[in-house]
Amino acid sequence: MTGVVITAVFALAGLSCLAGIQRASLLRTADARTGLRWLLALVGVWALLLAGQSFASSKSVALAFYAGGLVIGLATPFAWLYFTSAYTGRQFHRDKTLQALGVGVYLTFVATKLTNPIHGGYYTAEFVMSPYPRLLVDHAAVYWVSFSVAYAMTAVGLYLLYTAFRQSPQSAAELGGLCAVTVLSAVPRGASTIWPGLFPELSYEPVGVAVFALGALYVADIQFVSLEIPGRQEFYDETAQGAVLLDQDGRIWSWNDRATQLLPGIGETIQTATDITPELSLNGTRRAVTFSHPLGDRRYLMDDQPIEDAPGRMLIIQDITHETEQQTEINRNDQQLGSMSGAIRHELRNALTVLRFSIDRADRAVETDRDATRDAIDVAAETTDRLEEVTEQLNDLTRYISSVGELERVTIAEVAARGRPRDSPVRLQTQATAELQADPARLEELFDNAFAFAAYNNANVLTVEAVSDGFVITDDGRHTAAGHGDQLFVYEAAAPTADAGMTLPNVRTIAEAHGWTVTADTAHTGGVRYAIHDVPIDEPSEEPE
Repeated sequence: MTGVVITAVFALAGLSCLAGIQRASLLRTADARTGLRWLLALVGVWALLLAGQSFASSKSVALAFYAGGLVIGLATPFAWLYFTSAYTGRQFHRDKTLQALGVGVYLTFVATKLTNPIHGGYYTAEFVMSPYPRLLVDHAAVYWVSFSVAYAMTAVGLYLLYTAFRQSPQSAAELGGLCAVTVLSAVPRGASTIWPGLFPELSYEPVGVAVFALGALYVADIQFVSLEIPGRQEFYDETAQGAVLLDQDGRIWSWNDRATQLLPGIGETIQTATDITPELSLNGTRRAVTFSHPLGDRRYLMDDQPIEDAPGRMLIIQDITHETEQQTEINRNDQQLGSMSGAIRHELRNALTVLRFSIDRADRAVETDRDATRDAIDVAAETTDRLEEVTEQLNDLTRYISSVGELERVTIAEVAARGRPRDSPVRLQTQATAELQADPARLEELFDNAFAFAAYNNANVLTVEAVSDGFVITDDGRHTAAGHGDQLFVYEAAAPTADAGMTLPNVRTIAEAHGWTVTADTAHTGGVRYAIHDVPIDEPSEEPE
């Protein structure tokens, strides 16, 4: 019964290894795939030979299987080293000197094994029938030398894997456990040497290697793929964007340096795709999402795709914050151009109507009523001036809607004072010593328009006050914001009256070019009051005494 169980175990291990050869295509690099395939093939054949040895019923058959197992078994450490070197990104397997040395060592031991019937320096064997038919082998000195060399090579391969696992940003616990099983497969051999008869005297290493290879390929497959150093580098070299390797459940396994910059906390607070943002769904589509970055909200374009011939998905992350801001700026300009064109059309149509009426009146009255003619010509002249003014306003508007220039740290009160026209009848009142980042020239134009509206509104004083998120402008004129609200800042609205012109709409346009917002205070009754919000305000720094 014992012989049947042992035969079944080795046969299952061998067939599993051979069946798993095609699964080696999971690995990205050709050398790693080649090494793993040779390892699986050699271990599979070795295990089947051991199964044949344990099932043999005569000495000659058992010795044939044993000799074949010795030849194939000694080749497995070389395949193991080739695989681990390629998998961990080393170049030992490509070194011509090491290759020649390996071939020489292998052929030397194989020759010694095959000539054992002549010199007997490798082993002696006898076939016993009790308690079950089996070949008993007494290993000689040369065997233990080859055994030591094989295990030294195995240890080197395990060390290469250990260093790769330690360098990995994520846990390699599953693969580490599989490596431990590979090491433990040597325990029965050692125990049977110390306590003869405790275990059948066979090489159990194929079972350990089979558990490692098949566990890595079928159980810890995503971890196995993500820890392949050259393969991981190949993944990440294909893109300059952030790259994150996910398993089929959306758990994060590895990432590149760019992803670390885009996703602070990855591997710690960010361990799954949904930790990046709840908006993200892994369905093979591209979508833009908002990410709460420590430096401020960022806009990322996420593209996840399955990995060809491998488990898991690759998530590519592109920072499109700048592009999004540019598109927002374009949309803002388009909106303002639309309202501006309507305002200009309105102004020009009114002016042309007045001009046409005045010319018709002058034509009718030129010979009968000189005073009426003179009045019509005066109106026409004023209208012409108005057309010239509108043309200048058009020039101003095209400048206002453009993006602001270089921002500087300025004091609200100082810029407001510079923005007041010298001939303005409106006095400035302010103690707004707070500072903000703005384009100084554009901010002066904002206050210039504010003073122009205050003059239209028959105001005596324009007050500028700093608040926590911006500043407030108030005049003490005849009109208020009640009943007008946001219409005060719309080019085509002509609020409070058409004579207000484009002054307050210009204020809003300049503010929005800075990224600020403007709202009217409809509850204020002592003139027009409006606030500029979303302005980062800094209190003035104290001068050292």
